[in-house]
Amino acid sequence: MPITIRSTLPVVLAVFCHLIAQESSGETAVQPMTLKHTSKVKTVAFSPDGKTLAAGSEDGSITLWDVETRKERRCIKAHKGIVVSVAFNPKGKSLASGGSQEKLARLWDIESGKEQLTFEADQATAGPVAFSPDGQTLATGGYSGTVKLWEMKTGMEKTKLKGHTDTNLLKVVTSLVFSNDGKLLASGSWDQRTKLWEVASGRERAALSGPAALVHAVVFSPDGKTLATAYYDGTWPTPKSDSLSQNSSAQYRPSRSRRTA
Repeated sequence: MPITIRSTLPVVLAVFCHLIAQESSGETAVQPMTLKHTSKVKTVAFSPDGKTLAAGSEDGSITLWDVETRKERRCIKAHKGIVVSVAFNPKGKSLASGGSQEKLARLWDIESGKEQLTFEADQATAGPVAFSPDGQTLATGGYSGTVKLWEMKTGMEKTKLKGHTDTNLLKVVTSLVFSNDGKLLASGSWDQRTKLWEVASGRERAALSGPAALVHAVVFSPDGKTLATAYYDGTWPTPKSDSLSQNSSAQYRPSRSRRTA
């Protein structure tokens, strides 16, 4: 049975980027640290080594922060519109980003701040981005309702996943996440569904329906047996059990990149 957790706070609320530092002296002390931006922050991600924080803003910029010194390392003018998603490659040398007003997701070199690759959405704007655990595959989604898997070595499209097919507005893909073993990909959409995909074959494994509300975010537990989905009605249904790898239960119903010189 899925578990539903209701929140009294809005799902999306970000004006500043916050870091939490912990000190151990018998008890754990939590000290907030605020890194101020000139524009509202919409998305954040830590580098694999935890030394860098990337923050994407409404003005289209991505700021890279040194976590230890709290100083800005670099500011990248990444997109024409809002930066809605950032993700570090697990190898830590590059960063992917998706914007709200253009068809391209982009790959950035962290050290130089230069664009390395672009990944084109099918029809409308690009959105969420996510790397596979081995860093060999990038997943992109957007307003077309299609999810694309890209081969990072070649920059070529590997697979196109079509499952969010409701009305033109409600099929927007809002969130992507790989399971820790890299075998499954979850995609959340405004069509009020979360899809589970088999990465190797591109086959739709399951479709999760929760409240009659837009899906905002999805995340796997470390063991891959629990998937949490956040809805715009303030709930977090968390289906548990081996049904994540099956197609049966009441809850589950079944291009090309451009390299920058």
